[in-house]
Amino acid sequence: MRKYIIHVKESSGMTLVELLVSLVLFGGLLVGGKHLLENYQQGNKKYQIGTDLSGIRTQIISVLQNTNSFNKTLEHYANKTAFSCIQEAKNCKGTKSEFKIFRAKQTGESEIEHVSLSSESNKGFKKDGSICYLFNAINGSDECPFKYVATWEAVCPPAVNTNGQTSVETKCRNPIFNILVKLHAHPKNPKTLANFVPQKFDIRLALSQSASDQNKLCNIVGNGYYDEATSSCIFFKSGKTTCETHCPAGSNVYVSGFYSDGSLKCECTPVAALNCNTPGSAGKVLLGVNDSGVLTCGEGLIAGLNTSGAINHSPQSYATYLNNEYNTALADLNVKKNNAAVALNSFNTAKLTYDSAVINLNTATNALKVAKQASNANPTDPVLAQNVSNAEAAMVQAQTTYETADLNLKKATSELAAANDAVVTTQTKVNNALKAYNDQCKSCACCTPI
Repeated sequence: MRKYIIHVKESSGMTLVELLVSLVLFGGLLVGGKHLLENYQQGNKKYQIGTDLSGIRTQIISVLQNTNSFNKTLEHYANKTAFSCIQEAKNCKGTKSEFKIFRAKQTGESEIEHVSLSSESNKGFKKDGSICYLFNAINGSDECPFKYVATWEAVCPPAVNTNGQTSVETKCRNPIFNILVKLHAHPKNPKTLANFVPQKFDIRLALSQSASDQNKLCNIVGNGYYDEATSSCIFFKSGKTTCETHCPAGSNVYVSGFYSDGSLKCECTPVAALNCNTPGSAGKVLLGVNDSGVLTCGEGLIAGLNTSGAINHSPQSYATYLNNEYNTALADLNVKKNNAAVALNSFNTAKLTYDSAVINLNTATNALKVAKQASNANPTDPVLAQNVSNAEAAMVQAQTTYETADLNLKKATSELAAANDAVVTTQTKVNNALKAYNDQCKSCACCTPI
């Protein structure tokens, strides 16, 4: 590293031109630093909003899934209208209503204030999660932009209760609670919540007083499943759930795949055989269907089948299938390696910027120290006092630049680690696919090992 020695000439002060040039340069630094600081603060605020909302969402889910708190919510006098059919043991069929949520406590209960009724039109909460009373669904409010509204709808499965047992009860006294807790976001200035997606913080639950299997309940309510990652029911869009009436009389029908909304793709064909194995036997698998509707069967167990839903007119061998799996994994590995290379380049750039920011911060720190020492030695000198002010401003700018660089370096480090992990995971898939293919070739000598 080169060492630079700066020789400072003794001077009685700065000329007017030197002072003006210094002020212009200093002003430019302040404007640029202010812009960087504002961008950093804006991004940090959006992150903080998401963090606060996630905490509130988790709290609501925890209360609803707690048996004591849910029972307290059902029996509370504030929900007398919403849950009248439950409280009075009447028929709940067709019931749909908003409700409030309460947490059970040893000394009573407490209301979850973040959830309010639509009739409480001004009640909501701020970006930091504190309750406010300026919510405005029409004109919006930057001070009070959020509001959770909880709605439940009675689901009464016909002839079968939640435990899968046949039910002879005609009235729906023990329904499944199809619950939606929806986040409403209405800022006055939409730019304050740019790129914010309130639907990500909605809550969908299926609850029951007599069953706790979340997957089963979600499936009964909306042909869906319970997602552990989001702690919510995921419902498929309304679509075809059976192929029984798809084909005309006299034609056979089979499921050929699924659409993106989860509904079935159905095909009509004069299928000559519906099973690759005779009754009581096993070991053969379906490889395809020819134009006449005849199944093509083969030996072996296929670990996984990927299909576009279309009929396979050219059945492939198991070895070909494994070879395709290997080539697909290999192509994916190349993509992951490219991503890792990009992440490494971003990391190196962020590291250089960070190192430069550290040097500038140390330089500014030393400059401020020197300026203060000089000013303390001659406290009546206005030029030395101004030098201290300038050094302090430069110190603030350097600190801001350092914090931004530090944040970017941490982000780049995380992205690089994730990219490298993806390479390792995909390399394992490639190795497994290659082994499966070569093992198949050894067992039946139907292909050439790779």
